[in-house]
Amino acid sequence: VKLACTCVPRLHLDVRTEGQGVEETAWQFTRLVLHPRQLAVLNDSTQRLVFLAGPPGCGKSTVLLLKGLEWLRRNNVQVVSVGVWSQAASHMIFGQLQQTAGPTATGRLHLHSFHLDPGQDDYQMDLAAAVSALLAASQNGELFVIADEISGDR
Repeated sequence: VKLACTCVPRLHLDVRTEGQGVEETAWQFTRLVLHPRQLAVLNDSTQRLVFLAGPPGCGKSTVLLLKGLEWLRRNNVQVVSVGVWSQAASHMIFGQLQQTAGPTATGRLHLHSFHLDPGQDDYQMDLAAAVSALLAASQNGELFVIADEISGDR
């Protein structure tokens, strides 16, 4: 992971043509910038549980994607949607993992869609089915799960 500097580290920027200016601007705006705490989460291979919370746009999904790529290089990864509110985010992460991992991935990628709404009468049954499905997907006692947008309006 490359950490881009948020301040201006250069004393001189050599842009001679409009094309070079467009290219430099695009490069500046597409760099991945992570907070040191986000890097700590990514670099800690002993971490067995990662829970990220924060406002929209702070990089939660980016960190999940990067952690998922790390896990996918060695293990099967389960991307989980826990309700209708999380389907878009889960499908986005699943697609990005599929596209980015490519042939370097040793593990396989799986997408699960559950409807875990504590307000529903069959919540306990749905939760038990979700746990059973994930346990069945575990390999050698290990389970690697990514769930984005786990909390709906409730």
